[in-house]
Amino acid sequence: EEMQALCVGLLSEIRDRRLMQSLIHALTSRYKMLRANAATVLGRYRDRQAVIPLVQLLADRDFEVREKAARALGEIGDLGATLSLREALKDPNKDVRVAARAALEAITRKTGLLRSGSF
Repeated sequence: EEMQALCVGLLSEIRDRRLMQSLIHALTSRYKMLRANAATVLGRYRDRQAVIPLVQLLADRDFEVREKAARALGEIGDLGATLSLREALKDPNKDVRVAARAALEAITRKTGLLRSGSF
């Protein structure tokens, strides 16, 4: 598990968009560290292709994975994630709620279409 997570982290340094499908597939791994790291890397790539898989990850059983997914969605900044991030504001874990709010604020800054107080 740790080796897989390390490899995913190294992929973020490569920034090769051909790796997108492998990273998206890693979001379904049974290993939470791998799912979390893949979400982080996908956020750094800022590719909208990752929005739907990351939104689905907001329902992960592990709070750390949900938090990383929310942060990644904020980095991507796609309005399509807004409703799911609003739902994540109700997450039982405070870190996930904080990440969801930060992501919504980032989307607000990037798009200019939402007001900070609207979520």
